[in-house]
Amino acid sequence: MSRPARLLSYVRKPLIRIFFVCLFTLVLSNALNADILIYEQTSDRGWMDGLGMSPRTQTDSPSQPNQYKNSNEYYTKPGFFGRLVYQGGPATFTVSNIGPEANGTQDNRFYFTLNDRGTASKNHWREFFIVVRAKGYDQSGGTTPHFVHSQNAVIENNNGTFSIDVGAGEEEAEIGCIGYNTNRQSGLYDGSNQYRYKYPYRVIWFDMTIIRTNESRNISILAGGAGFYETHFSITSNTGLTSTVHLGGKYSPTGSRAFDVYQLTIEQVYHSPIPFNLISERTSVATALEIATIRYVSDSDKARVIISSDALGNSTDFAFTGDGGKSFDFKLAFQPTLPVGSIQPITPTEKSFSTTPTKEPVGSLVGSTFKAYRLEGVIKLYIEEDTVPMPGRYSSTIYVVVQSI
Repeated sequence: MSRPARLLSYVRKPLIRIFFVCLFTLVLSNALNADILIYEQTSDRGWMDGLGMSPRTQTDSPSQPNQYKNSNEYYTKPGFFGRLVYQGGPATFTVSNIGPEANGTQDNRFYFTLNDRGTASKNHWREFFIVVRAKGYDQSGGTTPHFVHSQNAVIENNNGTFSIDVGAGEEEAEIGCIGYNTNRQSGLYDGSNQYRYKYPYRVIWFDMTIIRTNESRNISILAGGAGFYETHFSITSNTGLTSTVHLGGKYSPTGSRAFDVYQLTIEQVYHSPIPFNLISERTSVATALEIATIRYVSDSDKARVIISSDALGNSTDFAFTGDGGKSFDFKLAFQPTLPVGSIQPITPTEKSFSTTPTKEPVGSLVGSTFKAYRLEGVIKLYIEEDTVPMPGRYSSTIYVVVQSI
């Protein structure tokens, strides 16, 4: 089963849907992916809802992308919406709009658009770009952050990218290969010397800050632009990770917010197609093969996650299909880890899983905590006994549907 995790087009409330595509073919090898990407608001800063949209009083200064391509930090600005905590190898991340496309724009940037009672009002918008700063802890166990790169990455436009050329994690280096010591210095690891770590960092995180430019359209009470604003974008790595971020803004709003704010991550286990012999004996829930982890977090909105074979979240008829109409069925199970629960086969009557009923403290690899509604769990795959497909390349689409409750 292979990356990339990809996003379905934006859908209005009550459903925001994403999907990831799993492929497998008859190959001889595959690579396990233990990478993680976790969103954190942090205890004293970070937000998901309520950023001001007024073009007169709430434009950030400075307001142009080039003015942020420096070594300064900007997490104290109002647009800091949290951080993404990462463990894995060197990677490139693409930031893509998955929400409404604002009308009458010129810069191909990112936009908050007015949510008019559940419908996107694309003629009312506020422009922004994103500043990213990568920092990390070394392998010493200390809590002194180090800058991964000397300058910020600035995501000016839709589908822009940022990269890290080093990795993070606590895996041990292979003997005879380059490794790192606790001070991020590299050398050849011989099995017992100081260069025992595969990566120079124990963990890396990306501070994520929205910068509001002075470009907007129809944001005034007289123009009918008062209310709640929304933006939805994905952050997808070339190593099989997808994080979707759903944020809210406001300008003189009345009534209740008409959309949900949350973050959802899908972490796929395999970089490359899986050989059939890896699943040929996975014929029960107890022996099912782990294929992905999902993580939901929101400080405002409880939700249920539905795992299905269609975009509406109705069907659980999972099947691999190949060239020439070849196909065979498979089954899925879900192992909730937060809230903790027993592994459960995905069936037409048992395919939905709810977040924690109350806000729970969110632990951090970096060190701080905050409270949020959460859901975490592992998706696993298995097949019926005596399943023997014809040789070839097969694929399947699995939908993860998030629904407010």
